[in-house]
Amino acid sequence: MKHNTGESAGQDVFHYHVHVVPRWRRDGLRLTWSSPLAPAHELEQVLERVAAGR
Repeated sequence: MKHNTGESAGQDVFHYHVHVVPRWRRDGLRLTWSSPLAPAHELEQVLERVAAGR
C-alpha cells in the first residue's frame, strides 16, 4: 500500500489517495522512488512546529 495525499505528494486536487498493489512471491515488482532530502534547517523548523503543537 502506498499513500499519496497533498501538495508534497504532487497532487493538484487534494484528496486522500492510496494505491493497493497486489503482490506475489518473486513477482519482480520493485516499488522504489527517490525523494530529495530536506535541508537540516527546514527539518529543525518542522520539529519546532510539531513540538509547539502547530
